[in-house]
Amino acid sequence: MGAGAPLGCRGDRVHQSRAGEFSRRREEIDARMAKLGTSSARAAQVATLDTRQAKKPAPKFSIAPLDQVNAKDYEVEPPALLDDWRRRARSIGLDEAVIRGPLSG
Repeated sequence: MGAGAPLGCRGDRVHQSRAGEFSRRREEIDARMAKLGTSSARAAQVATLDTRQAKKPAPKFSIAPLDQVNAKDYEVEPPALLDDWRRRARSIGLDEAVIRGPLSG
């Protein structure tokens, strides 16, 4: 370590005692452990889970049945989709005759 290294640093890492100065989460866990009068590693795990904020539920959305959807509702132009699909099919060796073959009979 160089002469100008800050106190509490080891190499390019901040020593755990210094990092704790900036951890609000750790303060919450320590406060819960103090309130419960516990100090073991297992108690720290329990306090961690106990003080964790619940995740917010994902917003619900519904998907309309395909027969009720219009591509224009989503600002998609069907001819543009068809052109893109045709181009992509040709790029992998498919053409409309190959695709329609199984569908036509």
